[in-house]
Amino acid sequence: MGDWPKVPEEEQLGRLGVLLVGIKVTKSLGWIFRETSSTDIGIDGEMELRNKDLTSHGKRILLQIKCGHSYLSEENENSFIYRGSYSHLRY
Repeated sequence: MGDWPKVPEEEQLGRLGVLLVGIKVTKSLGWIFRETSSTDIGIDGEMELRNKDLTSHGKRILLQIKCGHSYLSEENENSFIYRGSYSHLRY
């Protein structure tokens, strides 16, 4: 069985992060979530905001989603702390 393809744990965690953000955006915020399925340069999805009357004004926020212990190694009693690189912030 040594010649079967392997899926790295990091890949699984990345997928899990995208799915969890999609659920949160859709269920908790009531907004629209779209996963990016093209070449990955860092944008993993987008969310489109909806008004209280459920109409959309077309405003979107692009998302770079991080998941895993290496990204969220700091926490306090209320939240996790993510310290990203300047290049990611600038992008």
